[in-house]
Amino acid sequence: MPATRSLLFGAGIAALPIAALAAASTTTTYEADRTRTIVAAQGLSLALGPAAGGALPVG
Repeated sequence: MPATRSLLFGAGIAALPIAALAAASTTTTYEADRTRTIVAAQGLSLALGPAAGGALPVG
């Protein structure tokens, strides 16, 4: 059961940056705003991804 949960959680986390890119492209009109939003999403995923991965064995 923990392996299945980890796989599903990992797949969800992997889909998050893609969803953020899609949201940024549909909600912004100017290229500069879109770039800032995408960079912010990538920065958050870079910071939160390892933390979420480290929390998997604990939970």
